[in-house]
Amino acid sequence: MKKQYEKAYNELKAIGVPVIQGDMNDNPDRFRINAETGENWADYWAIGFNEAELGLDDFGINPKINTILNKHDLYAEWHDPGTLGVYKA
Repeated sequence: MKKQYEKAYNELKAIGVPVIQGDMNDNPDRFRINAETGENWADYWAIGFNEAELGLDDFGINPKINTILNKHDLYAEWHDPGTLGVYKA
């Protein structure tokens, strides 16, 4: 995994974010985030309805995730309703 991705991956994992090595195409240089664990890290279906009540941003992502990703010049984007892809900003 590339250094900036590896650092962000380890920090997210340390706070309990359900990270998965490899992107949706199994690219080993990246990782993705599982949004189907039932935990409040990301919720696609909350967008536009109750994201603020759940402590999520306007895109249904926990701000703790964004803080860590931004620190490493990365960002998260929905790949599908159950998965956040992580990309270089």
